[in-house]
Amino acid sequence: MISEIGFRLSETKRFLSAVVGSSEGRFFLFSYFMNILVLAFLVMIGMSAILYALFEGMVLNRRELAFKYSLLVTMLITVPLATMPFFSFKDVVDRFVQLITRRRLFTYLSPHVFYRPTINGNISLHLAKAHEILAEKYTIVINKPQAADKISRLLAISIGHSIRDAVKFSKVQVEKGVMRADQQIVGATYGYLFGAAKSKLRLRRYHPAFISRLLSGVFYRFGALHAVYMYFIINDRLPPSFDPVYFIASVGDVVGNRK
Repeated sequence: MISEIGFRLSETKRFLSAVVGSSEGRFFLFSYFMNILVLAFLVMIGMSAILYALFEGMVLNRRELAFKYSLLVTMLITVPLATMPFFSFKDVVDRFVQLITRRRLFTYLSPHVFYRPTINGNISLHLAKAHEILAEKYTIVINKPQAADKISRLLAISIGHSIRDAVKFSKVQVEKGVMRADQQIVGATYGYLFGAAKSKLRLRRYHPAFISRLLSGVFYRFGALHAVYMYFIINDRLPPSFDPVYFIASVGDVVGNRK
């Protein structure tokens, strides 16, 4: 019987083989790599500006810049691949914030739906994490070997139930005054998750301002690796598209239409 760690590594190996072995996967890898170059460039600009401001005009020379840039690109490629089967950096940040402030950064509405309040009072909604989907898949494989051909359906049902539970709990949060009916729900996800959540959470597509979409798109496309990986875990194939989908809704729309 395979251990859970071995199972996670095996699923990751199958995913990498599927990505490298298909034209769609190689196109995704190319787009992902180009996005990492842009993201690393933006991070380097920010770091250089901070060093310049804090250390009286300190400027790194070209060799130092090239080395730090290549190191950053390498980290942005390898760290997500090495960590996403086992944990989420959102969990790490959440625990760190809790340690410092005694408050959680994220509020969980259900096992696969969670949010954080934004500075302007909106709700930033997040859907599912790959390592938790992997844990569910491993449980099904071990406890229900006869359901091996139904794993995708069982995982999809689990996510659907989690979204419905999130709607029910949101209604309780509104009744307690923790959430307000007029609060806006904003965020971005990927096509397959948007399709699963659209009707249950009353999400609507929207297009942010060009500059906002340009900057946030770099970070959301960095997260596309996690999303593609999770899709593969659920469906044993790569998704048909990799671009982020921006959505908006109101808490009142979500809980008010619940039957």
